Amino acid sequence: MSHNYDGTYTVQFKGSQDWGAGVITLKDLQLTGGDSGYIFTGSFREVGSRLVGTVRVEQHVEGYPSVFGPSVGKVFDLYLEGQFDGAVSHFHGHVLGQNHFKIQVHLARAHPLAAE
Repeated sequence: MSHNYDGTYTVQFKGSQDWGAGVITLKDLQLTGGDSGYIFTGSFREVGSRLVGTVRVEQHVEGYPSVFGPSVGKVFDLYLEGQFDGAVSHFHGHVLGQNHFKIQVHLARAHPLAAE
């Protein structure tokens, strides 16, 4: 099933200690992507007009700093929720099990996905 928010997005995010940017693809509520140091994979579910989900963040470059600092580890999960507003969306969330590590995420559609 195709969703109107399926596509490739540039992503900017701000954690408790730093900020970052990368690229993600959303397809059928599944997320894949990454940045210079981390790979992102996750899934969402629709809750009314919002998307709620979990994203696994895995370091692929040894020593690359996290936007949360070194205490979250090389692999961690984010809880995210947000809403699409046309080609732009805003999400907020936190590191699962470490709610004090909060994150803000801004997505901007770079390309829609072609229908299969």
